[in-house]
Amino acid sequence: MNESTQGNNSGDLTDPNQEVSLDDLVAEHLALVRDFSEKIKLKEELFGLQMRAQQLLTNSEMRRRGTPVPKPEKRVRHNDLNSQRSFFKDGSAALATDLDDLKAVEDMYDQQIAYIRSRLQEIRKIIEKAHPEVVGFNVEETGDI
Repeated sequence: MNESTQGNNSGDLTDPNQEVSLDDLVAEHLALVRDFSEKIKLKEELFGLQMRAQQLLTNSEMRRRGTPVPKPEKRVRHNDLNSQRSFFKDGSAALATDLDDLKAVEDMYDQQIAYIRSRLQEIRKIIEKAHPEVVGFNVEETGDI
C-alpha cells in the first residue's frame, strides 16, 4: 500500500492542528451526501421488501388456518398470484428468517446513516468556523448543501 495514502480518511479532517481546505471539506460533504442519499434509497427498497415478505407470511398463515386470503387488486393480480404460488412451493419458514436478516440490514443502514449525519454536522461546524461567509447548509433534514 502506498504510504502517502495511509491515514488519509475522513477522520483526519477533524484534527484541529491540520489545516483543511474548504474544497476538501466540501468534497467530503458531497461524497457523504451521495452516500446518504443511496442509503436512504436502499432503506426504502428494504422497507418494501419487508412489507411484501410480511404480507406473504400473513397470507401463508391465513391459508394454514383455512381463512380466506383477500384477493389482490385486478391490475396486479396476475403477478401477485404467480409470486404467491412460487412462494408457497418454497414454504414460509425461510421467509421468516429472511425477515430477520432484513431487519439486521436495516439496523446496519440506520447506523451508517447516523454516522453520515454526525460527520456532515462535524464538517458543517468546521466550515462555518473557518469560513463564516459560507451559508446554505441543511444537514439536519436532508444532508444537502
